[in-house]
Amino acid sequence: MYNETIEEYNASDYTLDELDLPTARKNFWDNKHQYNQEFSAKNGCVFYAGWWCIQDNYEDSMDNKKHLDALKKKAPDYWRDKDRGMYLYKGVDLVRDYWNDISNEEVVTLRVGLGSTAFYEALEKGYSVHTGYQWDSEYNQDFKEDGDIDGTDFDANYWHSIRITTRNTDEYVVDNYQGREYNIYKLEDLEGLIENDVYFNSGYIYIFKKDLKQMDQYQKDINDIKMALDKWITNDTTLLDKVKNGNYTQTVKSLLFVIRANRKL
Repeated sequence: MYNETIEEYNASDYTLDELDLPTARKNFWDNKHQYNQEFSAKNGCVFYAGWWCIQDNYEDSMDNKKHLDALKKKAPDYWRDKDRGMYLYKGVDLVRDYWNDISNEEVVTLRVGLGSTAFYEALEKGYSVHTGYQWDSEYNQDFKEDGDIDGTDFDANYWHSIRITTRNTDEYVVDNYQGREYNIYKLEDLEGLIENDVYFNSGYIYIFKKDLKQMDQYQKDINDIKMALDKWITNDTTLLDKVKNGNYTQTVKSLLFVIRANRKL
């Protein structure tokens, strides 16, 4: 918070636009992970938000305080400078690099345009999106009144990093101040907030590399079954639904084996 998360992106970022995204293992509402950043890093919103994006999707429990303290120690290596804080993408780099150092479940990060089709797809599939916004006292007063952000235009003085999740087609901010009333609050008009440059234009999702590889193989299986139907290698249209439902019967496995064996000839 306070000039700590600056909206700046890396030209080498991978983007989500053309990726068939796997469903997240879990989502925020499963465990409702929250923590108060002031317990260990008053200005640590950018790595707090990123860390909890991973945890929202992670199945095992961890000593989160230990890892957040470690991220705080590593943060200076990623600062824009110590007085002006950190670019959003550098905060993402910090969290991803640290996670991949301490975990055997590698994550990759993908940038996504807020308000885009890919953004809403990521939310619907269970991912929390790591992003930021500019705020002032009127912004804070808005959500503290009833747990919603109703306005779309604020005279921003500060920057802050959070994560966005969804429920029943509504978008929610999950902030980093557990114990505060309305640490979770609803965004009534996210598009308006983006249009008025209150919310950043982009954000990031964290995906386990293993899940991406499995999704890639699944898509290859779908394409091969479609090809087999188009070329009359088989006329069993139920095979496509079986693959989509994860029901890899012996018939499905045999057909995929034959297709790939012939492809190598």
